[in-house]
Amino acid sequence: AYAAGTEVPRDPARYEAILRSLVAKGNASAMLQLGRVYFGRGTADGQQRAIALLQRSAQLGQSTALVDLGRAYASGAGVPVDPVRANYYFQSAALAGNPDGMLEYARSLAVGFGTAENLTAAAQWYLRVAEMGVPQGMINYAYAAARGEGIAQSFAVARQWVERAAATGDAEGLYWLAVYKLEGYG
Repeated sequence: AYAAGTEVPRDPARYEAILRSLVAKGNASAMLQLGRVYFGRGTADGQQRAIALLQRSAQLGQSTALVDLGRAYASGAGVPVDPVRANYYFQSAALAGNPDGMLEYARSLAVGFGTAENLTAAAQWYLRVAEMGVPQGMINYAYAAARGEGIAQSFAVARQWVERAAATGDAEGLYWLAVYKLEGYG
């Protein structure tokens, strides 16, 4: 509430103090959130503190911290760019059932980022996250189906998944559904 000012007046300093007290008690979610606060400062010191908190949070089972660590290693935020390590964190998050981790891991597999390219495995991960109801997973699986990347090419399957993404109200899903209708795909 203090971060967004939804139920109380916005107070970033109080929010950070609350997070610090929770971190001191070993709260993995607070470690993740405080790490994000530090990343938001955009300083080298803040990024290093964020990485340390994310690593502790991940060790305590917070799968979103794994995703954030993967993104840090993919972009070089607070750590040297390391595609292999980024992929390790994405895969760990994916195996923990984190939808963002699944998407990041599938993207890594699709382009060979930090791992060997494997379009079949990428399509399988996109399908898993699509079946969880995540619009981006639906769109990415539709893309794979339309192009025949990792699965048999099928505009009908692609359109089915684009329609499902659009039905959630997702802007990208709505865009691709309009394209499919205009172009007569599926």
